[in-house]
Amino acid sequence: YLEEIINYLEAEKSKISVEFLDENKVNLSEKKKTKNNKIKKICFSTGKRGGFGAINPLLRLLKDDKEIELQLICTDMHLYDSFGKTMNEVSKYFEVTKVVDMAQMSDSRMERTRSLGRCITGMAEVLSDLNPDLVLLLGDRGETLATAFASVELGIPIAHIQAGDVSGGLDDIHRHAITKLSHIHFSQTEKQANRVKSLGEQSNRIFNVGSPYIDRIVKKQFTSNKKELKDKYSIDVSKPYLILLQHPDTYDPENSYQQTDRIFKSLSRYEFPVVVVYPCSDQGFQGVVNAIEKNRKPNYHIFYSIDSYDFLGLMNYAKLMIGNSSSGIIEAPYFKLPFVNVGNRQQNREKWINVIDVGFTKSEIDDGLKLGLSKSFRDKLQNLKPIFGKGSANEKIYKTLKDVVLNDAFFHKKVILNEN
Repeated sequence: YLEEIINYLEAEKSKISVEFLDENKVNLSEKKKTKNNKIKKICFSTGKRGGFGAINPLLRLLKDDKEIELQLICTDMHLYDSFGKTMNEVSKYFEVTKVVDMAQMSDSRMERTRSLGRCITGMAEVLSDLNPDLVLLLGDRGETLATAFASVELGIPIAHIQAGDVSGGLDDIHRHAITKLSHIHFSQTEKQANRVKSLGEQSNRIFNVGSPYIDRIVKKQFTSNKKELKDKYSIDVSKPYLILLQHPDTYDPENSYQQTDRIFKSLSRYEFPVVVVYPCSDQGFQGVVNAIEKNRKPNYHIFYSIDSYDFLGLMNYAKLMIGNSSSGIIEAPYFKLPFVNVGNRQQNREKWINVIDVGFTKSEIDDGLKLGLSKSFRDKLQNLKPIFGKGSANEKIYKTLKDVVLNDAFFHKKVILNEN
């Protein structure tokens, strides 16, 4: 009889009051419990500067929620002086719970691969220690995929932001692999949400929320004080200037120096000040860095990294942006900012009319700059209606993460296959 009673209590314990199960009678007013009677632990892993800045508002919402414990892991670019050691920026806003040092020593394909292997090992140890209920990931980079793999192997569900997007290079492969490993998918547009569904993911796991990258732009939550920007970056933002942000082409990293050098050759015909930002840590980054350093001029203002609030402020006043950063595709339209998109890194992204696609020849880059700087082109942008949402993505993601019930049924997702 005693064995039957124990079995009955085990089966029915979720129906028994907290006061009965817990001698200490947990004070629910201090920290309200979730449906499974515990604080929901959500762990965000970040390896790049732009991704952290974009969901800073979401992390604030999670941190301030009494029912949620926010954990924060920094890895990859955040840890290295050569990329601005942007963990210092993260630490200004949130406490960093753990770091995973990938120890990337060079920009070769092999070294990047080795570093991602170290990322998997490090993430496995850190996630095992933190034991989160859910891992939150953003984007398409290699360290994000490595974190997703470690999470799934440990039995931890994943929520993925920017699901279903397409760009170019290895990012596409990474992103769709992360989608297949993830359990909740946050897409930026209806087309991207449909793409996730076409990959066999269940409709009730897919949410078209818009892009968190543009939320702060819509709400004017960026540095707008012209004197503050001038004091920090020695740029008089009341006068014309350009922004250059070029990353390596991950399908062709060996040519990153030549590709970047051609951009500088085209820029040399102009006297505008140029804000130049170092690239990300993808294979081939050293070629971009070498081209930047070789082409140093008094009117080039070169930075390892720029605070995300300040970078949006600089975009707000710039005359034109050039390179292959996704910020020229997603954020720039909301500033009516022309973007000369060089090469293939962003070739497949959904774009708006502010984007001028060019190849790597000097004549193509010359033509792109000439068009982007023309008054007629800029005039066309004034009635622009961008496609990446209305500035509420972070709030929508927060609500979904807050309400989702995390259990075995949630982790054991189904794959919908169209076998016709």
